[in-house]
Amino acid sequence: MDTEIAIVGSGIAGIATAYYLCAEHGKRAVLLIDSRQPMSFTSAQSGDNYRNWWPHPVMTRFTEDSITLLDEIADDTDNVFNLNRRGYALATRSDNIDDLADYLPDDVDVFSGQKQVGKRFPSFHDDIAHVMHIRRAGDIDSQQLAQYMLGRIRESGGRRLAGEVVAIDANGRFALDVRDGSAMHKVMADAVINAAGPFVANVAGMLDVDLPVVNVFQQK
Repeated sequence: MDTEIAIVGSGIAGIATAYYLCAEHGKRAVLLIDSRQPMSFTSAQSGDNYRNWWPHPVMTRFTEDSITLLDEIADDTDNVFNLNRRGYALATRSDNIDDLADYLPDDVDVFSGQKQVGKRFPSFHDDIAHVMHIRRAGDIDSQQLAQYMLGRIRESGGRRLAGEVVAIDANGRFALDVRDGSAMHKVMADAVINAAGPFVANVAGMLDVDLPVVNVFQQK
């Protein structure tokens, strides 16, 4: 099997990467490789929330750009993935929010004290000291977004391969060994994109790259 670009992982990161390569940049030989169905592992556990505020300016710029891309797809598809702007509220019992306030974008409202908080968020406990209400925020249906993207990928000639990448030889062109049950496939590629989610460090290790990633389990 031969392809120009092999993408390891078919969660939202891998699918979005394939979508923009195929639909926006004219790539045809793109192969998504995953042992699971698309959007069935960590991407299936997402809260599907988005916001343009994070306590670091680089992350804020990154998410601002992502939201702009989501807006463009919503406009092009009659909002097939139900993007909304219902906002996002961050509440704290801490009296001091100076460190957080340093990174607030312009479209964030800050409510302080029980009188302001209680008036706008009556369901919150009376010990909440501050609420930061982010306006450029809300939620989406990521499964619907992924299905739309997968359709565009197929239309553009992109393909999927069910299997687990177990080894990558980077001498010359990339040679990926992909296990599908008892069968093995050899995939040749000009480029490999590591979008393996919680397995990103494992795949990086196959390329002799030490990627210090730690997975943290969270309750949803």
